[in-house]
Amino acid sequence: MRIIVHTKHGVFYGIESDYNESDYLEATSFLKRLNFLEYFTLTTDDGEVYLPKEMINDSVFIIEKQENN
Repeated sequence: MRIIVHTKHGVFYGIESDYNESDYLEATSFLKRLNFLEYFTLTTDDGEVYLPKEMINDSVFIIEKQENN
């Protein structure tokens, strides 16, 4: 599971973590409240990506769910 953010400045991929339903539901609940935040920090394999409120409101957030087989 990971968060992917599509912005006008590029696509940012959060770090991958093992999928479980509880974490997935928590992440979806968090993303629903993003528009109330002043900023969001996404941890990637290369470091941290800081998205101010303006970028949050102009981006598409995806939670990629990959269940282990």
